[in-house]
Amino acid sequence: MKNLLLISGFVILSLASCKKDYVCECTITDKDEIFPDQIKTITYRGKKDDVENTCTTQSKKEDNITTTCIVK
Repeated sequence: MKNLLLISGFVILSLASCKKDYVCECTITDKDEIFPDQIKTITYRGKKDDVENTCTTQSKKEDNITTTCIVK
């Protein structure tokens, strides 16, 4: 009975600690410097690997505008 409680407690703690809030910070830069740099932050709840994948896929380069996103 004691072992069952310990195992159950461990499983609950391990599942609860997987999902946290992570901040994805995107910096938008204009190569021609017509517009000032902008920083956009988005908060995601999930596993760190999943959030990193979601955040980094938002990085892109279009013409003179570059968006670079990282998890902080």
